[in-house]
Amino acid sequence: MSDILTSALAQITDALDSCVDVPLFGLRDSQVDESLVLVHSLVGRLYGVLELPLIREADVRGLAKEHDAPSTKAWLRDTLRLPPGEAARLLRLAHQLDRDLPATAEALRSGAVSRDHAQAIADAVCALPAETPAQTRAAAETALVEHSATFDPGEVSKLGRRVLEVVDPEHGDELLRRQVEREAAEAYTRRDLRISPAGPGLHRVSGLLDVEGAEALRVALDPLAAPRPANPELGIRDDRSHGQRMADALVELAERSLRAGDLPENGGERPTLIVTMSYEKLAAATGAGILPTGHVMPPSQVRRLACDARIVPALLGTPSQAIDLGRGTRLYVGAARTALNIRDQGCAFPACDRPYQWCHAHHCISWLDGGKTDHNNGVLVCGHHHRAIHHNGWDVRIAPDGLPEFLPPRSIDPERKPIRHHRHRKHAA
Repeated sequence: MSDILTSALAQITDALDSCVDVPLFGLRDSQVDESLVLVHSLVGRLYGVLELPLIREADVRGLAKEHDAPSTKAWLRDTLRLPPGEAARLLRLAHQLDRDLPATAEALRSGAVSRDHAQAIADAVCALPAETPAQTRAAAETALVEHSATFDPGEVSKLGRRVLEVVDPEHGDELLRRQVEREAAEAYTRRDLRISPAGPGLHRVSGLLDVEGAEALRVALDPLAAPRPANPELGIRDDRSHGQRMADALVELAERSLRAGDLPENGGERPTLIVTMSYEKLAAATGAGILPTGHVMPPSQVRRLACDARIVPALLGTPSQAIDLGRGTRLYVGAARTALNIRDQGCAFPACDRPYQWCHAHHCISWLDGGKTDHNNGVLVCGHHHRAIHHNGWDVRIAPDGLPEFLPPRSIDPERKPIRHHRHRKHAA
């Protein structure tokens, strides 16, 4: 028997060697198509006929001990140079196919399913409620093997979550209810969220949410994470990756909650982000602002935050006495904010579609530089474009007709010709 396996492996190796220098560019389209399907099937067959059975056999024999490895998983990691998770997955699947999934094992050996299909089926069947009868498990496995001929592994996984409704409609709903309730309870217990330093200027947000929490967060973030409208002729584009847009959306969601002022009190105060910095350094755009956590931020960010009612600077005089805590008339609140909402109707930055409820009130001439909090010095901008104004060289002013216009940085327009949002163009002189 050992000679048969050794000879077969030698033949497979020789066959592969003979394919190394095959000029694929000489194949017809139909040959490329057929060969690719056949190779994919052969890879799955090697996986099911040899690799997984050999892994199971090594574990049954305790082969790891002969190599002084602490476990079969550790031995696989070292021998096959696998990541820890992959080694554990292979070992688990090898035993599942041999012990619990005969139909999947046969389909893999014959090339009817791929290795990823086999994993999806195994995960789905093993996730069935413990009280699921053996015959129902077998029917579920068979159904998923059949689905694998039509659907990709991800779709098979989705079908696996509802397979009981198909193979056992009389009892499937009740079994599924129990399963989902157990999973939901476990997921809620495991919920976790952490914000931790991750290097200069960065923090890592990580954690786990149950299905309800994750869906609520996704629904809230999706509209905030949508790409901004682009205008390439004006140099206006949204080059952010999806991850960057989601990160900005999460921050904007928090900032909107702070501005709304409806969060519970914390220590007798409404939640307010306070940044401490001397007035002289902030006016000169030097030094750094200090957060209560001890982390620092550049003065350009502090000047931007100074526009917001719930994210304010604590300005210090020479004797380190607080001379302004972001209260009073420097903020656009009440009638002053309403007037901006009526005039701008939303973010006034050209091509932006963010509604006024999502916007910051920005001083065209910063209050740090003597700008007043009045209708002729304020403009509504969303968080994304507020950052662009403070960090990317854009300027904004109120034109003689009382409407906001934006001056691009010289890198976009050397002449810095003012441009407006389409809502305001019809009012231009």
